[in-house]
Amino acid sequence: MTPETPRSTLICVDNGGTLTDAIAVRGGRFFRAKAITTAHDLSQCFIESIAALSREIFGETAIERLLQETGSIRYATTQGTNALVQGRDKGPRLGLLLPEGMAATALLSTPNEQALFAALVGERVGHIRDDADDLAVIEAVNALLRKGCNRMVLALDGRQYGARELAFRRVFLRCFPRHFLGAVPLLLAHQLTDDTSVGRRTWTALLNAFLHPTMEHFLYHAEGELRRHGATRPLMIFRNDGNASRVAKTVALKTYSCGPRAGVEGARAYARAYGVSRIVSFDVGGTTTDISMAGAEVIDEMAHGPVAGVQTSFALCNILSAGIGGSSVLGWSGNGFEVGPQSVGAVPGPACFGRGGKRLTMTDVYLLGGWFDPETYFAGRLPIDRALSAQALHEHVSGPAKLEQDAALLALDDAYHRAMADAIAAHTAPARDTLLMAIGGAGPMSACSVGQLLGVDRVIVPHAAAVFCAYGIGFSDVRYRYEAVVGEDVRATFEALMQRAGRDMYAEGFELGGCKLMRSLIVDGQADVAVDGEHWPDTIRPDTRLRLEIVRPLQSFPVAEILAVDPHPATTTRKRNCLLPDGRRLDLPLYAPQELQPGAQGDGPALLEDAYTTARVLPGWRFEITANRDMLLQRSAH
Repeated sequence: MTPETPRSTLICVDNGGTLTDAIAVRGGRFFRAKAITTAHDLSQCFIESIAALSREIFGETAIERLLQETGSIRYATTQGTNALVQGRDKGPRLGLLLPEGMAATALLSTPNEQALFAALVGERVGHIRDDADDLAVIEAVNALLRKGCNRMVLALDGRQYGARELAFRRVFLRCFPRHFLGAVPLLLAHQLTDDTSVGRRTWTALLNAFLHPTMEHFLYHAEGELRRHGATRPLMIFRNDGNASRVAKTVALKTYSCGPRAGVEGARAYARAYGVSRIVSFDVGGTTTDISMAGAEVIDEMAHGPVAGVQTSFALCNILSAGIGGSSVLGWSGNGFEVGPQSVGAVPGPACFGRGGKRLTMTDVYLLGGWFDPETYFAGRLPIDRALSAQALHEHVSGPAKLEQDAALLALDDAYHRAMADAIAAHTAPARDTLLMAIGGAGPMSACSVGQLLGVDRVIVPHAAAVFCAYGIGFSDVRYRYEAVVGEDVRATFEALMQRAGRDMYAEGFELGGCKLMRSLIVDGQADVAVDGEHWPDTIRPDTRLRLEIVRPLQSFPVAEILAVDPHPATTTRKRNCLLPDGRRLDLPLYAPQELQPGAQGDGPALLEDAYTTARVLPGWRFEITANRDMLLQRSAH
């Protein structure tokens, strides 16, 4: 083992619905690990994933040693997403204060908004006048408290709504001091966003208020677990805007759907490294396929991202989650083959897992087709049984459809990948020169099939494909953005924003001296003109806005410069008998990617397999190991 510089290791962990993925880099080498997600306590699988990393690195469980040699731990968690999807009846009872004359129905334009509002707020709605005195505030708050409110949101509209919300809070704190045991937290909507839409601003505040206590408890507990194991550096939370913050500086709503965003950040890093203008990634997990697009300098985003189906003030990646994954339920009906969207999840899991699951999944189909081997699946740590898969196939597909086993397997393989390709085409419409990226635990198995159906000639399978969202976390920085109307003195406005930036970065543990500054002026709400802080324009319109962006770069994962490498034939003595699309079963060459050097090439049909990833190379495709140790799959001339 190469001696390590103290705290040179970077660890990133992505908490998924079925598995928790972890990746570390030290001495230029990557180490990967997975742990079963413990839905009842996500901090348990978080620590177990780090323990698994230590076993990969040291050959034994040595969490304390690994943490002592780690400079940064960054974490993306599904806790917030789970809370909104599954735990709406377990969160805080929100109360909402609106300006007098504004009905709550103004926020409820869709059936989804109505259902979510009923679950989070219900009848706990009050109104307040701008000129409310102490008695009026006490009366309005007490009315909500009598209805069971234990967390409150104030969202005003009209001119200077922020100043008016602050004025209300001064009265509120005087009447309901924080030191009282029954003090109710109050969130002012304008403190999260200056979005001029009162609807989006209110929903953003409500959703954040709902998530705040859950995320606060969980993230501080996770950080406490790290400290219990000897960590001294703060835990950094990866956010859905692609950046990272300490727990104390993390906004709860920014943790929603942060894992998929990490995958997009990884794709953007690859677009830069490989010099391509557009990468379409499809991340195939157990339950869904997450589809997104990224370029070297751009990520496909929605300005007002939907959270739990409600439009908010925060931008979110434009990611389609299609109900197609390795654990999606496959079946047959009188109308043909069925693919998802139901999933068997990790428990009971596919039939072959032997955990009580009786439904057929694509994992079972691959096993029966010979692509998976029970001796090597999940590095041999997860036993799978062909007989159970065969029983599920006969019961749910081949029997009802009156098909032989192999014919049923090929038909299901085709239906599964057509559904996946149709979802990708509808979301991103890739062109022939698009570089597809196959990631996730099941993505590399689908790479060639999906590329062929989409008419795309190149698919890349990253070396960290099985833990790619965890990998993408490693390209985050600490970043803050501020805006203010310039007014009469642009320099004074700039200094005021710099003071805010200094406080925020100090709270993150950094000095301004190590940060990058970007300044720009926004004219008519559109033009974004970069300016030199030493040379401001002589004349500035009074409605011009000054934008300040400050970035503290963090340690990132290395991506090798993609250079031409000497091509040479890949060699192996291993074989595996697999069912090909033409119905033949042949012994195919089986390669271990970690044993192949950059430049190694081979023709399909073939298999490449390591502890966590199996990639199939179909007839008519070639593979090449790049300088970055990725698998580049290319379709032969046709």
